[in-house]
Amino acid sequence: MISAAAVAGVQKRAIPTPGRRPRRARAPPFRMPQGYYTIEQWKRPDWVVVAVLPFSLSLTAAERALARLGRPGFYRLVHTQRIVWCERDGPGVRLRKSHASSPEGLKRMQEMFDRSAGRYPVEEVQASRREAKRKRGRRPPAP
Repeated sequence: MISAAAVAGVQKRAIPTPGRRPRRARAPPFRMPQGYYTIEQWKRPDWVVVAVLPFSLSLTAAERALARLGRPGFYRLVHTQRIVWCERDGPGVRLRKSHASSPEGLKRMQEMFDRSAGRYPVEEVQASRREAKRKRGRRPPAP
């Protein structure tokens, strides 16, 4: 049987029961930004890289890896993820943002920056993206 409220298009509101708290919608799970961690140890006068952890590990996993090293010392966990290439654009500055998924990716971006004297190489980047898409689109021949 259809209620009069449903026919009228009015939604019924739950009436709270005394002594019970109303239910709240669950919050979506919190996701940490992805990147990679580098474990560095302080050895006067510089920080020395001890380990580079794979992409997408959490801070907790990085701390566990540090504990597994089992060496006393003063360490820092460096989370590398975001690269921002800033270049002059008329009166302002243009920000080109990307992710570093590995130390090698970061190094390639540094080399590109040095090679292009700070000017973002649009054509080179577009060609690289087209090539990556083309490779992803390839499927092995059917047996």
